[in-house]
Amino acid sequence: MLEDLQKHLNRLMNEQNNRPIPDFEGYSPAEMHSILHFTFEVSSPIR
Repeated sequence: MLEDLQKHLNRLMNEQNNRPIPDFEGYSPAEMHSILHFTFEVSSPIR
């Protein structure tokens, strides 16, 4: 039961963190995190 709830919550968080946000020029919260904290790393969308 708790494992199912955790899987559901993880899925919801993943969807939220990866959806594009118009105020961020279409970047997702996860992409903005990479831009701000890992600007020139491979994970950054603007490398």
